[in-house]
Amino acid sequence: MNLRDFSDCSFDAVVAVACLHWVIGDDRQDCLANVCRVLTPGGRFYVWTSGRSTEVIKPSNAKGESYFEPQSGLLIRNGLPYFHLKLPEEVLSEIGNAGLSVLHWKLGKRDEDDGPYFSGPLIVVAARPC
Repeated sequence: MNLRDFSDCSFDAVVAVACLHWVIGDDRQDCLANVCRVLTPGGRFYVWTSGRSTEVIKPSNAKGESYFEPQSGLLIRNGLPYFHLKLPEEVLSEIGNAGLSVLHWKLGKRDEDDGPYFSGPLIVVAARPC
């Protein structure tokens, strides 16, 4: 489903659980701008996304089929980006640049099964200004 199919101010809330990190490149700003557009004034945007660790600064397994590019924040598989990991402050900035106000955010605990480039889940509550 595409948010472009909905009229302005259609929803009091938009929930994005485990999906924003799958949105790559310029599509991220387009997605967030559409979230802001379809929210009613004061409407809430609830986000749970994967956070990126600051500890990994070199590409991981660059010669393998799947690897992480720290400069772009992209996980690459078979030469194509498939997962976008951003630092918490980068995600918060993206949300703000889309016209939403961040009300609350928290970085959750990293799971021991996560790869070395994950910092844990980033949970955000944002709102469209009234």
